[in-house]
Amino acid sequence: MKEKLRKYKARTMLLEQQVSQRNSQILVLEGTIVSLKQQLALCSRTPDDVAREGELREVLSQREKLIATMEHQVQVLRQKLETDSRLQRQNLQGAKREQESLKRQIVQAAAGIEERDKELRAARLEVRRLQRHLAPGRKSLGKALYIVPDDEEEPSYQPSPTHLSPQQPIHQQQPSPPASRQPTPAEKIHLMLCVLSDQPSQANSPQGDQLPDFPPHESSFTESDGRLPTVPEGSDASLSTSSQGPGQLTSESSTTTQEAEPAAPLATHLSAPKPVPYRNTAARAEVGLPTAILKA
Repeated sequence: MKEKLRKYKARTMLLEQQVSQRNSQILVLEGTIVSLKQQLALCSRTPDDVAREGELREVLSQREKLIATMEHQVQVLRQKLETDSRLQRQNLQGAKREQESLKRQIVQAAAGIEERDKELRAARLEVRRLQRHLAPGRKSLGKALYIVPDDEEEPSYQPSPTHLSPQQPIHQQQPSPPASRQPTPAEKIHLMLCVLSDQPSQANSPQGDQLPDFPPHESSFTESDGRLPTVPEGSDASLSTSSQGPGQLTSESSTTTQEAEPAAPLATHLSAPKPVPYRNTAARAEVGLPTAILKA
C-alpha cells in the first residue's frame, strides 16, 4: 500500500506540473489572440475589397508578362543594333579605303595631265619653229610657180595669248576661235590656160595684136570668183572644150609637191589667189611663154 501511495503522489506532482505549464501556455495564447484581434480590427476587409484585390492581382500578372515581352524585344533590338553598328563600321572602313584610292588616282591623273601639258607645249613650240623654218621655202616655191606681188605677205599663225598662257594648263584653257589667214603660194593649186590655133600664127599680119578674146564660158577660170577648179592631190587633169571655129581650148592642171612636213594638207584650209589669165595667144607666143602647165 505504501508503495502504491508513493507512486500515486509522484504521479500527482507530475500532473500538477503539467497543469501549471499548460496554464502558462494558455495565458500566452490568450495574449496572442488579443493582439490578433486588435490587428484584425485594424485590417478588416469586406467582400468588395477581396474582389478588387483579385482583379489587381490579374492586372499585375498581365503587366509582368508584358514587361517580360518588352525585355525580350529590347534584348533583340540591342543585338540588332550591335550587328548594324559593326556592319556600318566595316562599310566606313571600306569607303575610307576607296576614298584614299581615288585620291591617289586623282594625284596620278593630275601628274599625267601636267606631263601631257608639257608635251603639248613642246609640240606647239616645235610646230611654230618648223613653220618659221619652212616659211622662206614656201615663199620661194610660190615665187617659182607664179609671180607674187610685193605687198603680199605670208600670213603667220599667231596664237591667242589666253589660249597659250604658260600659267594655265592646256586642259583648262578655253579654245579660241580659229584665226582666218590667207594662203601661201605653195599651198595652192594652179591652173594655166592656153589656146592652140590650128592655123599658122598671124603675128606678122596687121591684125595680129587684135585677136578676139574667147567667151568667158569657154574657160574654167572666172575673174569675179578668183578661184581655180579643185584638182585631187597627186593627179593631173586636162580640160578641153569644143572648138568654135579654127581655135581649140585645152588646159592641164597639176598640184604642188608635198613638203617634208608631218602637218595636214595645207591646201584644204587656204584659198587660191587671183592670177591674170592670158587672153592674147599671139602676144603669149611672142613673149615665149610655155603652152603646157609647169608641174610643181
